[in-house]
Amino acid sequence: MNEAIQRQVSKWIVFGACFLAGAHHLCAHDLWIVPGRFHLNPGERIRIFLNSGDEFPKSDSLVGEFRIASFNLYSATEQIPLSRFVVDDKSLTAEMKAPSGGTVVLGLATKPRLVRLKADEFNTYLKEDGLHRVLE
Repeated sequence: MNEAIQRQVSKWIVFGACFLAGAHHLCAHDLWIVPGRFHLNPGERIRIFLNSGDEFPKSDSLVGEFRIASFNLYSATEQIPLSRFVVDDKSLTAEMKAPSGGTVVLGLATKPRLVRLKADEFNTYLKEDGLHRVLE
């Protein structure tokens, strides 16, 4: 393999390693929709928790309201936007009233968030996450 091709392959390997390391970071914290209860009577009020962290259902960090693109309740007959949020410790919460009956689904869309790290901060992050081989 000639030197130019080796350099190109090396660049792609470094890019791939950085991409995988970054993708791991994106998956490092999961986001859960956690209802206060799973069975409701029609018209009953319920609190919904948006939790973020590594251990379901515990919330390790607060999801900022600015990250919410849309949060909706879907039933057979209606779609209800949930837009009034309250912070409860490390959870973002919303209240809703159960529709007249049947199964409902909650749908959440979040806005992307770019994380910028300096080279030394990124290397520290890789070490903390046990990704020493990426640094070799």
